[in-house]
Amino acid sequence: MINPDLERRYADCVALVEEWGNFLDLVNRALRQSESINPQNEQVFLATKARIAMLHDSLMDSLRTDKATGNKMLEIVNRAITLKALAKASEPEQKKTESEWHECFLLLNETVSSLNEERIKLADVNEFTHKMGKVKEGILAFIGKMVTSLIFKLVATLVVIIAVVVCIQIFGIYNYDNLRDVQAVRPVVKTYLSTMRLVGFDMAYYEVGDVSAKLTAPDGFQVKSDVGDINAERAANVFAGWNQYNNNKLGDLLKAARGYDRLTFTRNDGQGSPCQAYVFWYRKTADARAAAREAKVNIPPTVAVEHRANVLVLIQSQDADSREKVRTGSVRKL
Repeated sequence: MINPDLERRYADCVALVEEWGNFLDLVNRALRQSESINPQNEQVFLATKARIAMLHDSLMDSLRTDKATGNKMLEIVNRAITLKALAKASEPEQKKTESEWHECFLLLNETVSSLNEERIKLADVNEFTHKMGKVKEGILAFIGKMVTSLIFKLVATLVVIIAVVVCIQIFGIYNYDNLRDVQAVRPVVKTYLSTMRLVGFDMAYYEVGDVSAKLTAPDGFQVKSDVGDINAERAANVFAGWNQYNNNKLGDLLKAARGYDRLTFTRNDGQGSPCQAYVFWYRKTADARAAAREAKVNIPPTVAVEHRANVLVLIQSQDADSREKVRTGSVRKL
């Protein structure tokens, strides 16, 4: 394949070899033959210097080392103002110019040879393979830059911390569920659970009061809490009095609730019968889930069953319309 940039630099350096040789030839003639110093040759000398200056960038772009010697080329050109000025220079100055010219000439020839070898190697390279190699180099450079970036280090540190926290729970070193009993971290735990629910996670409620606070009255209703009048065991006995309630398992599951509240919803227009929401709060989500399964097959049709994480809500009313509005307008928004 052909690399346009490489071809351009190679052609410029080859041309620079010729112009660099012309430069020395003009200087030597001026030093040995005074009659060669004339307006015509001075014009040729100026044009040669201008051409060298133009091609010099390609030489510097091609150098990987010894750039100091490469820069000497322009220094020589800048010192050699005219042929007449060079002829008047002292012998040590003339010797210095000649010596530096040869240093630059050797470097220039080495660069041309190196560029040509690179051209030959590239000629045998498949273009697709070369491009894929460039893509690979770019990916590796990006990965290297990302790995050393501050953001990556912060993310990696966070991942390690999360992994440690998860492993502590998995291997039984500590059960984070016990954190809810530590008063000092209660605000942190409650905030974490609330935030995770806001972004769509089915997280446990810290206490029954967190559930009651969210059960606001839907449009056209008002609500009050009756928690002082009844407890979970008495509520379980209420359901046990219904004919459809035909086993003791649900009763035991309801009585096992660690927190309880009852909210009464009434219509603002006074129509229909009141709707009561029985809230059973459990320490573990699995217990609430088990109670919900039993409730769905043992509760009469006048009661709707809703389950959220570690909470079971039983919505009871003889008025189907009120029951449904409380269910959809309040309980389902948990």
